[in-house]
Amino acid sequence: PPDAHLNGTLLDASGGGIGGVHITAQLDGDAHAQLWKATSTTDGAYDLTLPPGKYHVTFFRSPFVPRDLVVDLTSGKRHRLDLRLQLERRRRNRCKCRKQPRR
Repeated sequence: PPDAHLNGTLLDASGGGIGGVHITAQLDGDAHAQLWKATSTTDGAYDLTLPPGKYHVTFFRSPFVPRDLVVDLTSGKRHRLDLRLQLERRRRNRCKCRKQPRR
């Protein structure tokens, strides 16, 4: 059967493209299935060509919150998936310092 295509654009909160996002796709429910990979371009665009099926797709790039989705890709069709990625909330480092006793 003809391949399926998954493409789209990854944007930040301001609407700018996010380059360097790692995209992986693996048949849903099969941890031993082939892992398909792509990386977004500087304007946030990505494109994956893979056999038709139901895929677990992951989008990851620090410091953004990773996204995981299940997508059903049909033979011979282009599927567009645009996402807006959110920045991870930074944890504040709290010093648990002990006061030195006075001498």
